[in-house]
Amino acid sequence: MILLFSGLFIVLKNRVSARVRYLTWLVLLVSLIFPFRPRFGQGLVTIEHGQNLATSAARGVSQTGTEVATGQPSLWELFLGLPWVELFLLVWLAGFLVVIGRAIFAYVKFRNLLKRWGNPIADARILANFQAIKAEFGIQKSIRLFHYPQVSSPMLFGLRNPIILLPAIDYTDEELDLIFEHELTHYRHRDIYVNLLVLLVKAAHWFNPIVAFACKEVQEAAESYCDHSVLHERDQAYRSFYGETIITMIHKSQQPILLSSCFYSNKFNLKRRIIGIMDSRLPKPSLAILVTFVTSCALIFSGSIFVVAMSETQLYQAQEATFTQEDAIQISLRDQSLEASAVTDVHASDQGDYYLIEFSHEETLYRVQVDKASRSITKIEKETLKLVAESSSSSTSTSSSQASQTVSEMSSQPTIASTTQTVTTSNQPQTTVSTPASTSSQSTPTPTPIPPVEEPDTDDVEDTETEDVED
Repeated sequence: MILLFSGLFIVLKNRVSARVRYLTWLVLLVSLIFPFRPRFGQGLVTIEHGQNLATSAARGVSQTGTEVATGQPSLWELFLGLPWVELFLLVWLAGFLVVIGRAIFAYVKFRNLLKRWGNPIADARILANFQAIKAEFGIQKSIRLFHYPQVSSPMLFGLRNPIILLPAIDYTDEELDLIFEHELTHYRHRDIYVNLLVLLVKAAHWFNPIVAFACKEVQEAAESYCDHSVLHERDQAYRSFYGETIITMIHKSQQPILLSSCFYSNKFNLKRRIIGIMDSRLPKPSLAILVTFVTSCALIFSGSIFVVAMSETQLYQAQEATFTQEDAIQISLRDQSLEASAVTDVHASDQGDYYLIEFSHEETLYRVQVDKASRSITKIEKETLKLVAESSSSSTSTSSSQASQTVSEMSSQPTIASTTQTVTTSNQPQTTVSTPASTSSQSTPTPTPIPPVEEPDTDDVEDTETEDVED
């Protein structure tokens, strides 16, 4: 996109307004700091991002017949197995800190030299011209004027307390008016903040020469926008004078310092700038609208061109990492139309490829298998526990027979009937497991009544009664 817009502006020249060109570069610069784009569809170009480098290298070595013995990886495998992401991140961070550190060092050094060698301007003629231009621009901010012999061209310096620096040379009144108009226009356009943005972009993309080229284009666009703001109501004679003054200052201009603006340009951009200064034709609004539309579409849809696709293994691992046992419990309850408050004895266990969820509702025990990859239920088992009968026999006689006590103990235990129902979803091969309900008549035989034992004393005799057990 940087190369596209640079070529577009070279072809269109001054038919697109300087303001639109400047704002277009600013938007591109901001997009490099916040590289987030909406994504529509599957993308025009899909980049497969799947298998590990070491795995690919091992496969290639195996195919060529030079695979090393197990447990003794080759140097190439060890090289590919290094934490390259962390290493590249450290290299990038080192470059970022170097660029930022150099800019801060240059700024601090320049400020210290300014404190030592800079002198406030006390010339009444210069101050009068400056105050007149400030009043014309409607600027209320206090901006100081300094003579500083270390600069070769006028410049605006500082963010909170801006200062206009002038070389220790004599200027005519016309040149002073031009310089003050130019630098105060930079102040009105907030170009100091733009230079700070340029520094951040350049530091974040220090490895990319195209971004460095874009940063220079932004600064040149700022100068062109400044020239246009100064000259939009001027005649051709003043434009010629302005261009000649710019040329005399450009050849001895220095590279911009952090939080400063000055006359700077290379030969190619200087030629374009002078052509723009001398071109008094009005730009075409239709081209400005077209450039704005193309810029917006390019930024919005650029995220839909290249799409990085994960492999099936990575996709499964990513889904598994975000799919918890609590999510599986919620899916199981929602499938049975149950609320969490209506179930008891909730248990979840990890079975590898699926979660096994167990819970009870009223007289039914549920066992649900939830697949991790598809996040769907693959199997449901329902076991119904029904209390069939409970009978107890009250026998307090110490003289009753052993057989009678046995029957009494058997009849005092509750009988449980268990019914298991298995439901298999269509995602898995259908298997049906059905266990018929077992009754107490099958598990507990009916005892034979035992006649009472007669004793000599009829008062101490108790009859032992046996109750029939009902199914």
